[in-house]
Amino acid sequence: MSPSIGILGGGQLGKMLAQAAMRLTSVPHISIYDPNFHSCAKEISNSFTCGSFSNGKAIMKFAQEVDIITYEFENIPVSVVEPLHNAIQGSKALQILQHRIKEKEFINSLPGIQCVPYKEVTDGFTYDFPYIVKSTTLGYDGKGQHLIQSESDLHHVEIGMTAESYLHPITEYSLIIARNINGEITHYPPLLNEHVNQILESSTFAHIDKDLEEMMFIKAKQIAVDLNYYGVLTVEFFLHNRQLYVNEVAPRVHNSGHITLDAANVSQFDLHLYSLLGLKYPNIEIDSSWCMVNVLGQHYKGIKTHPPAGKFYDYGKNSIQHNRKVGHINGLLKDINLIKEARNR
Repeated sequence: MSPSIGILGGGQLGKMLAQAAMRLTSVPHISIYDPNFHSCAKEISNSFTCGSFSNGKAIMKFAQEVDIITYEFENIPVSVVEPLHNAIQGSKALQILQHRIKEKEFINSLPGIQCVPYKEVTDGFTYDFPYIVKSTTLGYDGKGQHLIQSESDLHHVEIGMTAESYLHPITEYSLIIARNINGEITHYPPLLNEHVNQILESSTFAHIDKDLEEMMFIKAKQIAVDLNYYGVLTVEFFLHNRQLYVNEVAPRVHNSGHITLDAANVSQFDLHLYSLLGLKYPNIEIDSSWCMVNVLGQHYKGIKTHPPAGKFYDYGKNSIQHNRKVGHINGLLKDINLIKEARNR
């Protein structure tokens, strides 16, 4: 009998995890828990519970009705996840990665790993221009982030934020790693990420030397092990003046990894489920001729009217909002400019 899986979060990542579960040899029962009654994962789940992520009793009841619990994002209260014995990803990653200062302190505590130089914004705070301030919690897609170039920008700076050195130029990579309950670890080749207005625009497979890739893998592996984490975990790296910095760590499947739905023999969503179920990882094979381009709310109408040269994954969002992701396109790297042109109509 296949195990039942409960997913905390019914957004696009939860939806794609549920779709991956349907590809398993023995298809599990999929339950979704989300505050939004119209969440995009609801339609493909076997059962759906609508409730607050802060409602520990409701989530405990939900967890008791399934064999395995996983979460699709890192802002669920630690106190809610910690008592769940079947939340295999664990709660340590949530405890550390939900708060930017804790995350940076953790990263810098690991031998040979460091984050971008930073300070916490306190009374009397000063920092050399230019720098970037970021909110310590609930940051995504550039939310709560501001580039501070001069005194005229200081109105964006608030006590409690982090101030990070503005490194320019930088190259951003993400390394997606998977660790299963048997201790096996695998990973995809690094991805090269391009951002516009602090929002990920596109991801392609990076063409870098093996030494740099191995360095990323060693660091990501150490982070996963020290977090006592199982499942897919993503580490974002900045490369600046030949120095490799960890930018952020995401204890989940990642936007950049959507490329693996078409460019790999096993997707990041498959690997996440293999990790939690203790299934043996296959040898990962990738086709680097693919690319991934995000589709935001302002692109949606044009994409639906003029389909691009690629495969459009529509998340089925209940509301279409400016600068919020509503889908992505996987296509051939040689067509990336055509895909972006079609998206921007």
